[in-house]
Amino acid sequence: GLKIQPLDDDDRMAALIFKARQRGLEISPQVGRFLLTHTERDLASLWNALDKLDLASLSARRKLTVPFLKQVLGIGHG
Repeated sequence: GLKIQPLDDDDRMAALIFKARQRGLEISPQVGRFLLTHTERDLASLWNALDKLDLASLSARRKLTVPFLKQVLGIGHG
């Protein structure tokens, strides 16, 4: 069978930023790192988080900042 190389964080980060750009979202490296640290590390979960952030930033008309991510993803409360 075909072995899929596990992605390292650089690859994930690049994929995340690329995917975000396709949606018209700008993700700073800081925000990217935050996402990689706080979501499950598989791409499906990252895309999920991206979906949430996309919708949230559209409705809130806010830029993607770490505090905003915490709010949207419910991270860091307790």
